[in-house]
Amino acid sequence: MEKFGVALIIFTLFWGLIGIVLPFLIPKGPNKRLIQIMLILTSACCWLFWLCFYLHQWKPLFGPQLKSTEARILRSLWGQDHCCRRRRRRRRRRRRRRRRRRRRRRYTINVHGFPLISIINTPKFITFTLSREHGLAAGVAVSSWFVLQYMGVNVMKARKRYNIEYPKLYAAESDQESKTFNCIQRGHQHTLEVYPEFLLMLGLGSIRYPLISSVGGVIWLVGRIVFFRGYATGHAEKRRYGSFGYFGLFTMMGCAIKSIYDLIRA
Repeated sequence: MEKFGVALIIFTLFWGLIGIVLPFLIPKGPNKRLIQIMLILTSACCWLFWLCFYLHQWKPLFGPQLKSTEARILRSLWGQDHCCRRRRRRRRRRRRRRRRRRRRRRYTINVHGFPLISIINTPKFITFTLSREHGLAAGVAVSSWFVLQYMGVNVMKARKRYNIEYPKLYAAESDQESKTFNCIQRGHQHTLEVYPEFLLMLGLGSIRYPLISSVGGVIWLVGRIVFFRGYATGHAEKRRYGSFGYFGLFTMMGCAIKSIYDLIRA
């Protein structure tokens, strides 16, 4: 039975290869098309037999009970029996489970050693510890509200002083008073335009470098005040005295970029 199985496998392999080439070598004749179809079908059946044998959908002709040299060679070429395949599948499943467990990490934010925020099922373990420097960054963000209120109050006073009614945003520059009001309004509006960028850079930069970001935020706020007061004089050129505030903004931007880089590389 063992020799018959080996011979059958060799025959099917040989006939499968011959069945691919032979249909193209048949001379012309009345039954050429029929012969070609039959050869192709038999070749396909041989290859189907090989495929089923390889996938072990059918019971192998030589099982574990056969211990000859040919059977061992064919087992080494085409894999072991069903039991060995099941063992391999179990091992793969165990490896996948171990990998999934290793990938289970959590992001945590700790306040004086106590977890504040915890996000489970994340690929890496990153811990943020809120320190006193983070409190300074939060204080700078809150103090920016007072700076905006200071500018808004000055705009309201200028409306009453120069008699500019709502909802006009700017006045027609017919005299020096209208120009002064427009300068005050423009100083406030320009600060509002840059304010979202300030909060974004301050928040991102203070994740890893809260002290440097806080110093940059203070420089930006002082520069905004000088910018507004120079603009409020009615001479637009004096607004440039507050240009040093951009050094603080660029400092916060650098801290934000470095914080993002550190988080990605962590």
